[in-house]
Amino acid sequence: METSPTPPPPPRRHDLDNLRTFLIVFVAIHHTSIAYGGHGGWPFHSSCFHSDLTPVILPFEAVAQSCGMGLFFWISGRMSAHSLSHTTASKFVKRKLLRLGLPTVFYTVFVNPLVCAWTLERWDWETAWGELLQYWTDIRGVRGVVWYTAVLLVLDSCTALVVSITHRRRIALKDSSSSKYDWHRHFYRALSIWGWLLVATVSFFVRIWCPVGTNVEPLSVQPAYLTQYIFAYTLGFLSLQQGEERFTGPFDSQHTPSTSNLPADTDTEAEGQHIPTKVEETRTALPLRRALVISFLTLNLCAIIPKLWAHVSGNPINHADDTGKGGLNASALTYAFWNEFSFIVLGPSVMHHFGRFHNSPAKSWLWQPRFSYGAYLLHPLLSVGVEVLVDGVLCRGGRGVCAGDVWWWRLLVGPLVFTTIVGYLNAILAFVAARGLVGYVPGMKRVL
Repeated sequence: METSPTPPPPPRRHDLDNLRTFLIVFVAIHHTSIAYGGHGGWPFHSSCFHSDLTPVILPFEAVAQSCGMGLFFWISGRMSAHSLSHTTASKFVKRKLLRLGLPTVFYTVFVNPLVCAWTLERWDWETAWGELLQYWTDIRGVRGVVWYTAVLLVLDSCTALVVSITHRRRIALKDSSSSKYDWHRHFYRALSIWGWLLVATVSFFVRIWCPVGTNVEPLSVQPAYLTQYIFAYTLGFLSLQQGEERFTGPFDSQHTPSTSNLPADTDTEAEGQHIPTKVEETRTALPLRRALVISFLTLNLCAIIPKLWAHVSGNPINHADDTGKGGLNASALTYAFWNEFSFIVLGPSVMHHFGRFHNSPAKSWLWQPRFSYGAYLLHPLLSVGVEVLVDGVLCRGGRGVCAGDVWWWRLLVGPLVFTTIVGYLNAILAFVAARGLVGYVPGMKRVL
């Protein structure tokens, strides 16, 4: 039985490379914002700012959470489809075990305890060793930021299994010249347009039992957001087969070039018949600035709708409970749908923006795509160390030069200044460390 020849590797997508680099920097700044007044799980919180007094940070975190990791999973799904288009499923899984499984285990066992060690009150051998033994004893799954690599490894493994069953060896790319009815295409279009509503509905019901902030072992992933990650990975994977260059959504505008504007020599003659050249529709996402404005403005609905519902129903909102995280209530329902709405608005716009303006090889000495994975794995260790050092010098347990009691500093300016400066410094150090690790440590290029 003859097998189809292996297609050549697809051309490098510089826009996706640059987007991934940007997202790594974005993640570092996002995690830094938690230390300076944001909500979320992070080992360190500054003594200068409190998590319940930061209105300038919370909208940024909400918008970042709504689309940041979803874009990561879309890119991962796309890259996995690329790999499976020119290699076998078994080779694909072996490579993923090396690049995802090994770093996940190593980070969980050795790196994450060092991250936690930065926050120890006492720095002596007996205390550190006792904390380390306790950490190893309590391990029941992955720890820290490698939840992403663990979830991705599971998705890649399941995808490879499906591909091996349905396509025997590797996935087949769609023939763009075929005019036959393709139900895959209709399924993909329906998923990209209406899928976010299904994701929002499922996420709302999941949060009844697993509210936002609940991590489930052994992957240490939040089920509250897991549905979006699977949705994004699926769209990214299917986009290659459907000939889509980027993440598309329901708010994209379609443009069909007029055939009168095509040059005369684009028509061909075949067996005496006049065959017009096929005209492809092009899609344009919302401008990035407009998408950002829509996302930030609609975020206010998460506060307005629950208040309106409380007024209509006569049941006052209990502000002592963070009802937006989950449960059968208007706050949780509104946030679940806003989160997916923001993703489907911002995701295509961000990707379209990078496709238009950042689709060339990175020229920076530091911000190179080949260092982005290493920077992602190293940034918690470096970030927490920098944040502890800065807090010790400038805050000093709430008594330092930056620990003022002026409301505008504690509520607005302080968190914003610290998040921006320290976050960008953390990203720089992470990429510098990754550059040294990939460039000078033997064998790291195969893994990172």
